[in-house]
Amino acid sequence: MKSGIRKKLLLYFLLIALIPLLLIGIISDTISKNSHEEAIIKHLNDLSRDCGRKISLFMDARYSDIALFSQAYVFKTGNIKAQQAIIDETIKEYQNYDVIHLIDKDGKIIASSERSSIGELREKREDFQAALKAKQGDIFPREPYYSKASGNYVIGFMTPVTDTQNKEVISVVATRVKMDFIINSIHTLDKQTVGKDHTYLLNSKVQILAGPNKDDFLKKYILCDYQVVKELLAGKDGIIKYTNDKGENVISSKWALKGEGDFDGWGWGIIVTEPESKVFASAYQLRGIVYISFGVISVLVIILIIVVSGNISNPIKKITSAVNKVAKGDLSIRIESFNTGDEIEELAISFNKMTEDLVKAEEKYRLVVENSAESIALIDKTGKYLFLNNASAKLLNGVPESIIGKSLHDTFPEKQADEMLSSINEVIKTNRGLHGEIKVTVNSGDRWFLANVQPCFGSSENINSAVVISTDITDRKEAENALKKSGEHLRELNTTKNKFFSILGHDLRSPFTSIIGFSEILYKESETFNKAEIKEMAESIYKTSRETYNLLNNLLEWSGTQTGKIKFEPAKTGIYDIVISTVDLLNDTVKKKKITVSVDIPEQLQIFADINMITTVIRNLLSNAIKFTYEKGSIIISAQDTGKSVEITITDTGVGIKKKDIDKLFRIDADFSTPGTANEKGTGLGLILCKEFITMNKGDIRVESEIGKGSRFIVSLPKGEEEVES
Repeated sequence: MKSGIRKKLLLYFLLIALIPLLLIGIISDTISKNSHEEAIIKHLNDLSRDCGRKISLFMDARYSDIALFSQAYVFKTGNIKAQQAIIDETIKEYQNYDVIHLIDKDGKIIASSERSSIGELREKREDFQAALKAKQGDIFPREPYYSKASGNYVIGFMTPVTDTQNKEVISVVATRVKMDFIINSIHTLDKQTVGKDHTYLLNSKVQILAGPNKDDFLKKYILCDYQVVKELLAGKDGIIKYTNDKGENVISSKWALKGEGDFDGWGWGIIVTEPESKVFASAYQLRGIVYISFGVISVLVIILIIVVSGNISNPIKKITSAVNKVAKGDLSIRIESFNTGDEIEELAISFNKMTEDLVKAEEKYRLVVENSAESIALIDKTGKYLFLNNASAKLLNGVPESIIGKSLHDTFPEKQADEMLSSINEVIKTNRGLHGEIKVTVNSGDRWFLANVQPCFGSSENINSAVVISTDITDRKEAENALKKSGEHLRELNTTKNKFFSILGHDLRSPFTSIIGFSEILYKESETFNKAEIKEMAESIYKTSRETYNLLNNLLEWSGTQTGKIKFEPAKTGIYDIVISTVDLLNDTVKKKKITVSVDIPEQLQIFADINMITTVIRNLLSNAIKFTYEKGSIIISAQDTGKSVEITITDTGVGIKKKDIDKLFRIDADFSTPGTANEKGTGLGLILCKEFITMNKGDIRVESEIGKGSRFIVSLPKGEEEVES
């Protein structure tokens, strides 16, 4: 009978409540989806239009800037110095420009913000020839491209410069405008859409000018339906919905660029493609919430029916269940009053009074143990927990009831559990306690404890378990380790300070004694010396001054690393150019010792590092190689791609280094320095600086050397940004 009533209640609920609620959910879902689609379409249209206008205004502004700049009076004169000055001032003030050239009628660059380009020829460029035949104010753009010289995506422009009467073209201004603003505008638009990585700027050839991935620059756009792209480039704006070649329903927003000035759009267009699955994700989420709510309400109603029917059940079952739980040791059980006014209610009251008396008797003995700050646990000889207090349970990330009955192997790593169980069995076997420090791994990590293990007697007075009382001393241990590390750090700082003062007090001051001495002789007694003697003294002054300058430069850079004032700015850079410029810098010293320097490095090989730091590293390593190589010796500088890194090797035929001294080369506390083959002096600071700079660039340096045959310094540096981040 009771079962039949419950079935009828459930059936009535389904007919009266659930079916209407389901219909309401379906209708709400349809209305929500339609309104959401209209909002998304309007949002996409507005975003695409605003982004297109920003890019168009940016291009119009560049047309105006370039036209106005080319009309500056200084370009109509022959004063190249003044022309160079206005170019430098403009490139510094306007961050949108990558480079500015002034080209004469013969196509030769006579002034430029990029000094290395001065003297180059542009006479064969079509836009240059067109500019020569144009009038003042005409501008000839060049399609966007990637500039290897600056590492930027740029747009080129050329415009003629006429004479003071504006009759004859006398030169041409060429500029490269950075595309950063355009690319960032596309990225901003992409972030504002629902489905990310689907926003692109295309040119008239359906090539990508800006998008989620820089590597897609000038690649063919293939993600969208051809008809959509065709309409976009034809200047038709708006929204179109279609099914792509993957079978996905998508929504595309199209906007063709239209300038308000000289910029006519160039056939560029913005396209944003949104999968409907992402556009309507929130609508689908709302549908899920409705269905979940429907399910929750259904469950609550069913539970209510079960509870109501349960109140009809025989209360004797509750009393029986409560007695069984008390028999198993659960004294927290209480029976609620039935309000029946009969013997059953009196039995329930008597039962509750009995359990309360038992609880009071036990609480006197458990109170101290359960609230103790120390971890207390009773463990038998098999490693099973018989009892543990709150502190011990908290340590194991649980409550006592969830851990009692488990074993040590359930709560600790196997090796640690075996060691603990061995100690417990030793205590049980010998009836002697153990005391000491122990390191264990718990959910919060590795912790240190001061453990006290004592035997415990069972009901038969046989020792069958042990009480483990543990005090957490992790903070004390960490404080001891921190104090130890602090002492080591202070010793290192003291060594650094002594090295610094040693260099200031001796290595930096001593050269000035020689310089001042020779200078004083030349000043007071120059008429008593012949030209050869004067030249010899001047050479000595020059040599000492150069060595002192190099020392001071290294000292300042090393000091910057110690104080954290040197900025670390890694970027893609070619190692070949760094090495060649360093060889040129030290060429006089190389010629003086008649040393042959060979460079075997691919020109296209690049690294990802701070160019200033790596230049300092190469300069110091090459200086050392020259310093310790005999006259007419040789030095080879090579580099190779090893996969994720680039290895740069500097090999010399010098004096070599003893194996026991190699470890001293990069240590500040070693105070290791030897004179060169021409008695050149050093402080050992250069290699220490090299090591710190290489480490900051996520690289490595190692040394191979043999006495009498020479040395090889191998520097390993990352070749990509992903290797530095990893």
